[in-house]
Amino acid sequence: MRGLLKTELKKAFRSPWFASAVLIGLACALWCLWDAAKEVYGENGWFAFERYCMESEIMMVGNGTTLYTAWLGMSQSTAHTVFYRLFPLLALLPCGMGISEELNGGYVKAVVPLVGRKKYFSAKLLAAFLSGGAAVCLPLLFNLTATAALVPAIRLSPYDVTTYAVSHGDLFSAFSYSHPLLYALAFIDVDFIFGGLFACLALPVALRSEKRVAAVAIPYICLLLADAAKGFLYFISYLEISPMDLVSVQRFNMAKPWIYGVWLAILAGVNLVLGLWKGAKRDIV
Repeated sequence: MRGLLKTELKKAFRSPWFASAVLIGLACALWCLWDAAKEVYGENGWFAFERYCMESEIMMVGNGTTLYTAWLGMSQSTAHTVFYRLFPLLALLPCGMGISEELNGGYVKAVVPLVGRKKYFSAKLLAAFLSGGAAVCLPLLFNLTATAALVPAIRLSPYDVTTYAVSHGDLFSAFSYSHPLLYALAFIDVDFIFGGLFACLALPVALRSEKRVAAVAIPYICLLLADAAKGFLYFISYLEISPMDLVSVQRFNMAKPWIYGVWLAILAGVNLVLGLWKGAKRDIV
């Protein structure tokens, strides 16, 4: 099992699709970093406004742009929107693009008789989970670190509610103001878990389709439809139910912990039942 898992991890992390996903994510991270630098140091940026207020003896309310409102996970920039719209796609790319060919080709027919179906599909799911989580979190970690080098890490106050959209009762909201860096890192961990589970969705599709694009496109379309369904609750309960918005720190509705639990159960159930269990029962040879 160890050797098989090592092989699957090498295939996932050394694939050109993993590199492509990370590069697309890094492009969004650099784009967000550039916007943050302009917002702070630009001609009409926060420092210029702060200097103007001091010279004019105008009292400022709030902290303006800080690390915790400027990094990719919380930014209100276009780069943030693009990254989180592509989030599931970036997670699916590393394993999703090659999994259908592998399941319907000669490789799996040679490996399964040696290691067994359950071990093979367990290793495949774990490799997909780790590579998908890494593909979305590496750009986030890079952006958070790079933004910390440019933008002051000023602790936020309730006056910053217009730029720091954390509602009472949100996941981890208890320490969002007292420990904002820990809050950001906690959400990167959440993104890793969801990115990994999104990536694993390629396996259930690949077991039913020989089209390599289907393993990426079908889960992505399903998640887009789930995102579109959030409109039904917007003006009823004001709860965030979109899996694509739950991974973002910046959102419009409340993200209750139990909603994360429901989505984790749904995604894990689909992957384990339709991926691992069905795969282990599939006639390979």
